[in-house]
Amino acid sequence: SVMQCTFKNGKMVQLIKQGDNLIYVYGKLNATAEAIIPTQADGNTSVKYATSSDSHMATNSYYRFVKGDYSYVVLNADGHMDGFNGTALGVFKGTKLIQVSKCKPDTVKTAPDFSWTQQVFPRVGDDSNSTILFDSEMMMKINNQ
Repeated sequence: SVMQCTFKNGKMVQLIKQGDNLIYVYGKLNATAEAIIPTQADGNTSVKYATSSDSHMATNSYYRFVKGDYSYVVLNADGHMDGFNGTALGVFKGTKLIQVSKCKPDTVKTAPDFSWTQQVFPRVGDDSNSTILFDSEMMMKINNQ
């Protein structure tokens, strides 16, 4: 995997490079994955990337994996955006945040060819104009875990 982390509940998220694509895998370690996106049938349009900076020089970058009405967003906040600095998973139904999980900091691992600040996967689309927003409410929910 090019990025992975573990949550308090013992489950983990992995981003796996497969050719020019990036695959999202979620579930317990050494168990059958609960979610894999995109699958072969999903095509290449279901993975998106965006990064942004705020006035406090905080950078927020994410990969968004879309399946139907749901978006699974692996976020990295590198700065002081509303008090959160780290990696998390947000699950959205449409634009509504329905679940958020903060990665345990000592479990976040990235491969040398993976970057949060620069999208390096040719088949991952741009998500700069997304309606998914990482507002202060979401950051507070992550921080309060």
